[in-house]
Amino acid sequence: MSDAEAHPYKKAFYLKCDQALVAEFNSIKAALLFDRLEYWFSKVPNQFYKFIEPCDHPLYRSGDSWCEETGFSKKVFRTAFDKIGMRYKSKTEFEAQSDPFQGKLYAYYQDRQTKRTIFVRNNRFVSSFLKSLLQKVKTLFQNPAPVKTPSFKKGSPTADPLGSPHAGAYKDKQNITSSYLDQMKNKKKVENESYLHKEKNRPENIKEQDQQTLDRLGHLLGYHLDMTSTHWASSSMRDRLLRCFNQDFEGKTANFEAYLQRISSSKFLMGEREGVSFKINLGLLLKPCFIDKVKDKQGYDFGTRSERPSLTAQDDLKQETVRLRKEIQALPEDKYFKVLREEVLQEEGVVTYKGFFHKAKMTFLEKKDRILITARSAFERDWIQNTYVPTLEAWTGKSILVRG
Repeated sequence: MSDAEAHPYKKAFYLKCDQALVAEFNSIKAALLFDRLEYWFSKVPNQFYKFIEPCDHPLYRSGDSWCEETGFSKKVFRTAFDKIGMRYKSKTEFEAQSDPFQGKLYAYYQDRQTKRTIFVRNNRFVSSFLKSLLQKVKTLFQNPAPVKTPSFKKGSPTADPLGSPHAGAYKDKQNITSSYLDQMKNKKKVENESYLHKEKNRPENIKEQDQQTLDRLGHLLGYHLDMTSTHWASSSMRDRLLRCFNQDFEGKTANFEAYLQRISSSKFLMGEREGVSFKINLGLLLKPCFIDKVKDKQGYDFGTRSERPSLTAQDDLKQETVRLRKEIQALPEDKYFKVLREEVLQEEGVVTYKGFFHKAKMTFLEKKDRILITARSAFERDWIQNTYVPTLEAWTGKSILVRG
């Protein structure tokens, strides 16, 4: 193969990197991804589907995934996309948001029915963003900072009556860069002030809900990972924790706790492996790439340490027990049977009660000397007869007949 044939610009396309975008996103990879997203949205406006990495889907074509097009790994792609867009686990979660973009340029969600990743463009915001960026660049180069004319000592070998065409060029670049960075700092200051203003004027009920969520998550972090409130003392870390909880765990406490339980099963992550001083911290725990590794059970010797029982499951069980007791008291039957039902619920548990006694009917036979239990099916009848009748007769001191 000749050098000309191996030249990179002989390829079908190459990635364009705009320095203004790099400064705006503070990320080269996000700037590259922005350019490719705009390219595809120019072909298919509003939304399109594209696979993140090679897969077995019948619509996938070799070389057509994001990882192949950009050269990014799946982890790097997600990190870059997070700077310019929002990610959602499902179409339902995406559509449930009042503002799915949340102030960002793009969003994508997993369509679980078609097993495709759908990318959506925040059209108005992208248009205003590009106009604003163009205006910044124009202003920057139309009004460059004044540059002093360089002077040379007499007899200097570089002295030239017309001056060197390159003299002061680096200083020009420094001045332009400095001016642009000042603009970026001012923009960041305005954004921070705007955020503080919005936070101050947020409805109190929303603030209370966030605080309740943080309290619940903090309790789980302390219970499973022995973390204290000092780990999320800063407002930025609390915001990260809430955002991670809502995005990566769909706002479900059970999902978040299962994640913590898996982490707690690793001696390495819990700082208990001999000869290793590392222990998990909240910053690492909230990173998307780390979350993916834990969910996929990649590395970290999971299962080398005992997990603690699920608090969420215990809380759910307590709530369900309370609900069932209230339901028992509301039943239109003899008080004797209500006491019996509560005894079954207390001794045998929620699962047994709901499976065999919840819908069963209880009545007295022959002057209250015998009890008739009418089950919903023959299976439930036989199970109660063979498993629970001796215990129930011992509790009540009465003969029990089961039908169904």
